[in-house]
Order: sequence, then C-alpha cells, then structure tokens
Amino acid sequence: RRVLFRSGFERSVKALWNCVKPGGRLIGCVPNEYCPITAKVKARYSGLWMPVKPEEVFSLTSLLPDAAAVYVKGLTFAEEQEFLPMVASPWQREISGTPNRIVFSVVRQ
Repeated sequence: RRVLFRSGFERSVKALWNCVKPGGRLIGCVPNEYCPITAKVKARYSGLWMPVKPEEVFSLTSLLPDAAAVYVKGLTFAEEQEFLPMVASPWQREISGTPNRIVFSVVRQ
C-alpha cells in the first residue's frame, strides 16, 4: 500500500512488473475511484490517498510488456460486517457494480 501512496498506480505497477517472471502474475488491490465512499476519504487525505479508476486497471495490458490478460474481482462492504466485512465477486474480465476495492491479477506471457 505504501508504494502506491508514494509513487502512484501506474509507476508502482510498472516497477513491480519487472519482478514478475514469464508465466507469473502480479496481484494487487486498489481503492475504486468510483465508489461513493472514496470521495469522502479522498477529500480527508487531500492528495495523499490515490484511488484508481477501473479503466486504469484494464489499461495495464497495453502498459506492461508481455501482459496477456487482466482479471478483476470486486470487494464490497457486506451488509453484516460482524463476521466477514467484505463480499468478493468472482474473477472476471470486467467490474460489475461499484465495489469499494478492485483486486486485480495481471498475467504475464
């Protein structure tokens, strides 16, 4: 998380991608820019907290050399948070709804 806060999403992912071997994958989790809660948090931390748009996640296949595919999973706050605070969608090629967080996996050829 600290890497993303200090250097931004694209720069952080590019730096980490250099560590991914062929056939491997890079997995990350970022706050969703479109989540309604995000605006409040972003205002509170004024520039220190950088949520990411789903489009930025999906653009990774064109930004990263040898990236074969991007898969995503949305994390949304559960109604009942006593036992499991978040509900995860299945892995997919698109985000459905407006999850609080986006978990992503970029597969390297």
